[in-house]
Amino acid sequence: MFKPLFGMNHGAFSNGTVAAVMGQVDGFRGYNAPSAGVPAVWPGNGAGPIPNGIRKPFISIRPDITSFNTGALDAQISSYMKLCPPGSFLSLWAEGEAQRYPWTPEQIVTMHERALWLKFNANPAIWYGQIAETYAANHRADFASYICPGLDYYALDVYPEAAGQPIATTAAKALDAMTGLDSPRIGITEFDPRGASAKFPDDPSAFSDAWKFAQSEGMFVFMTYMVEPYTTTDLAALKTINHDAQTG
Repeated sequence: MFKPLFGMNHGAFSNGTVAAVMGQVDGFRGYNAPSAGVPAVWPGNGAGPIPNGIRKPFISIRPDITSFNTGALDAQISSYMKLCPPGSFLSLWAEGEAQRYPWTPEQIVTMHERALWLKFNANPAIWYGQIAETYAANHRADFASYICPGLDYYALDVYPEAAGQPIATTAAKALDAMTGLDSPRIGITEFDPRGASAKFPDDPSAFSDAWKFAQSEGMFVFMTYMVEPYTTTDLAALKTINHDAQTG
């Protein structure tokens, strides 16, 4: 069975205990805040530093959408894309469809279409895609209209909405919205069994269940996003997944 790439969010790598237990991890998720605009350096001050040995960084930036969609930021975005190493993964406005943001479906789709066009011209060796959240898929009727077809990859930030909720249940509507897209690459770029803001009891076994789910769905990446603290049992489960990903 195909094994997804395993990775962790940037905060995990700054924790010495986590790094010592996990050892080499292939995937890294980094974030640049809207206040950073278009970074002038790779991966951006908010997203880095990227630890040594990372094979696949997934980096998000959040430029002003209104300006970007008019073409006013084309030169800046193109310059940033040229800094991205070959094989790296880039996304503008991860979770941009979330209800906490004011963007319309047209704005989000236009943004992704323009970013993909810029990527082909600036640096076709990188992957450009859309990262969405399962919460929006489960709570807004127009979620599917925010998904831009034809991108290099798609990924989900997955957080249970009830204690013990199976990941297949959490992700069902979001995956339905992505079924039939031109890109076969769908993955998970955030997962925490405790839900958003770690509001549910810890359940380390959910990591194993989620890893099996990602494999069964043919996903290309599986990443966790944990809010401190990591328990010994959490790390043991994640270490097993990391080993399986690298040796499978």
